[in-house]
Amino acid sequence: MNNDTWAYFNWLLLMSLDIVKLPMVGWACSLLTVGLVVSFAWQRPFGDGHWKRYYSLVLTQFVFFPALVAVGALYGSINPKHAPPPVNHAAEMAINTLFYLSLTLSVFWLYRMKGLRWFAFCLVTLQQIFLVGAMAVAHMSITGDWI
Repeated sequence: MNNDTWAYFNWLLLMSLDIVKLPMVGWACSLLTVGLVVSFAWQRPFGDGHWKRYYSLVLTQFVFFPALVAVGALYGSINPKHAPPPVNHAAEMAINTLFYLSLTLSVFWLYRMKGLRWFAFCLVTLQQIFLVGAMAVAHMSITGDWI
C-alpha cells in the first residue's frame, strides 16, 4: 500500500466515525453509552465472579471496523472526481460477509453472556452502529456512489 492508499484509508476511517454526527444515531449512541455505564454499575460485571475469561472476546468485534474500511480503501476509487470505478463484486461480497459475520457474533455474545445481557446488549449494539458507518463508507467507496 502506498501513501495515497494510507491517506485514503485514514480519510475513510474518519468518515465512518462521522456516523455519530447524524442526530438519531448520536442520540442512540448517547443512550447506549448511558446504558453501558448504568449496567456496569448495576450488574458489576467484574465483581462476584460474573465475568468469565472468554467474555473479553466480545471486544474482537472491533476488528471488523478496520477490516471493512480496508476493503473500501483497497478496492475503492481514490480520486472521486473521476468516473466511478466498475463495481467489484468480490469487494461487495466481502463487505456484506464481514458485516453479517459481525452481526452473527453479536447475537452469539448476547446469548453467551448470561447474567450480563444488558451490558452485552449495550456494548455490541454500540459496536454495530460504528460497523454500519464503516460498511456504508466502504460500500460508497467501492461503488463510487457518494452521498
